[in-house]
Amino acid sequence: MNVYVARCNYDWLRPNVALRLEHSAPNILALMSPLIRIHNLKTDLDDDQELLKARAAERLGLPADSIEEFRIARRSLDARHKKRIRWVYTVDAGMPDAEVVAKRAGLAMAEEQNPLEGLQHGQETLPERPVVVGCGPAGIFAAYLLSLYGYSPLVLERGGAVRERVQDVQRLWKGGEHNPESNLLFGEGGAGTFSDGKLTCRTSSPLISSILQIMVENRAPENLLYEARPHIGTDRLRAVLVTLRKRMVEMGVEFRFNARMDDLRIENGALTGLQVGEELIQTGPVLLGIGHSARDTYEMLRTRGVNMEFKPFQFGMRVEHPQELIDRDQYGDAFGHQNLGPAEYILVRDKNRKRRPVFSFCMCPGGVVLPSISEPEALCTNGMSNHKRNSGLANGGLVMTIGEREVSGTDPLRGVEFQRLYERKAFLLGGSDYTAPAQSIPDFVRGIQSGRTFETTYPNGYVEADLREMIPSSAARAIASTLKEFDRKLPGFGSDRGTITGPESRGSSPVRIVRDSDSFESISVKNLYPIGEGAGYAGGIISAALDGMKTAIAIIRRYASPGK
Repeated sequence: MNVYVARCNYDWLRPNVALRLEHSAPNILALMSPLIRIHNLKTDLDDDQELLKARAAERLGLPADSIEEFRIARRSLDARHKKRIRWVYTVDAGMPDAEVVAKRAGLAMAEEQNPLEGLQHGQETLPERPVVVGCGPAGIFAAYLLSLYGYSPLVLERGGAVRERVQDVQRLWKGGEHNPESNLLFGEGGAGTFSDGKLTCRTSSPLISSILQIMVENRAPENLLYEARPHIGTDRLRAVLVTLRKRMVEMGVEFRFNARMDDLRIENGALTGLQVGEELIQTGPVLLGIGHSARDTYEMLRTRGVNMEFKPFQFGMRVEHPQELIDRDQYGDAFGHQNLGPAEYILVRDKNRKRRPVFSFCMCPGGVVLPSISEPEALCTNGMSNHKRNSGLANGGLVMTIGEREVSGTDPLRGVEFQRLYERKAFLLGGSDYTAPAQSIPDFVRGIQSGRTFETTYPNGYVEADLREMIPSSAARAIASTLKEFDRKLPGFGSDRGTITGPESRGSSPVRIVRDSDSFESISVKNLYPIGEGAGYAGGIISAALDGMKTAIAIIRRYASPGK
């Protein structure tokens, strides 16, 4: 028996372009009869996946050889009971008279959703081709969907293509100069290119399956389609970006890298052109996916009357521990098992009206801490991991939400100035070569320095400093008390095996570019469509990609494609 992962028939997703898909397994949904969905099948860590078929047949009251088609739809790890950690599966099984068998067993049939069913081109004339500003997840997936429906967009990205961008980043890690246009935040793939590569999303949408399938078609690992917490890693994500871009070029998309949008041309309240260096580009709809760190672009948009508002954002510190410490606590007796990867944690401060909510964010098992900077003489941190998550150290953010009580006023960019203030303080505490200030966790909690050196993955190195000087005093107190609480939840978390650095200031956008909730168009400038994290409508790779696709759908429904 062949066990296939869940996948979708994407012929409907290519109305204008016929592309041959290359998979290690056939596109089975096009071949299969209706399938029965079976939830909560469990196996031990050492069990072979072949056992799943027998257990599915047992649930159905049938012999195992009666199942003709079988696939894994979802897999998660149940580590609540440390004495017996198990895999939990949802599977789909097919056999003759599947509907009759399902009814007898009290089970439902697997339902495949077509998220673009009934999507038709609009009737308005498209004045020029669409332009996508920003090559992060929102921009990439918006451009991909537009190209599938025949609109052939132009994609502008201020940073470099991924290979050039990697060289710029590595130059900084080796003590070279910071490139303000091509770095950990700007360039092909956006900020997510240098991240843990988590592909989870709090929002549910059938388009998410489409996003994951598109990634798998372009060299992402197939287990993304069924893992409960899919993770790709920055190294595998880079390969996906290059492959996907080449495919999009074949479909008529034009990419221009190192092409920063410097200004807007607005006539009678509508966007008609973009200034890119010395060139004025005439535009159709402009999808604005600039990312959450394009501060100079925010300032330009404000001068052009684009309606923006302050948005509460995440701010805090980043902690780093030996991965072994996290694994021992999370896996218990199963620690070191060959079928378990590096463990994650999700920690939230217990609710109390008098205490500030603090929570873990962007946890990177087996990852590295990075200088996630876009401006000179300022420092902020983030985490990244490769697909294997094998650095030996774990890191994660400890953040809180900064809102009106910390950042009052009327300037929509006041959150940006808050970030800048503490990033500059961190740079002064660290060093001109972007050395990061750090403390052991116990020293930070007690407010002392004890002359420590640090084991770290941070490429530019740590230097001991009083971190309470680089964050607001209220945030320092909240994080210190949270570290004590998290040490009770995850023993050793607050020990001297842990290091704290920061600030973690770019977890989300401090700005929202206001748009109409139905058309996705800016409420102040027609023809402008803010998308993704930088516009304040997403918070991760998948949510940004989803927002880009939803906006592309709105444009497809509005405008007739060229040649129609």
